[in-house]
Amino acid sequence: MKRGQKPSAEQVVVLLRQIEVQAAQGKSIALACKNADVFEQSYRCWRNAYGGLKIDQAKKMKDLERENARLRRLLVDLSLVGQVLADVASENLQPPSDAGTRWTASGIGAPRASWATSACAG
Repeated sequence: MKRGQKPSAEQVVVLLRQIEVQAAQGKSIALACKNADVFEQSYRCWRNAYGGLKIDQAKKMKDLERENARLRRLLVDLSLVGQVLADVASENLQPPSDAGTRWTASGIGAPRASWATSACAG
């Protein structure tokens, strides 16, 4: 595997098995990691994460992690949409401060003063 390239879950499980087989044959973990072209620190992190998993289990775990991340993003999006809708609804429910005659007069296209006098005149 090339340096700087992140291995898939299946590749990690295969590498862990190779290193464990070499360690069981009497080689040190450092030498087994070097033969597998893996840093010892990466091996230890992978062993903690994928320790006793089989290849299909590791793949399923990665799929579940991806699905979980997708669902979390959806939840955040929905909560943001809900917050925006709540803000808009609270703004729309408050009546304007001059909702009385000004709105009515402008609704018929007449200035406020002329509307009041013409309506009273009859």
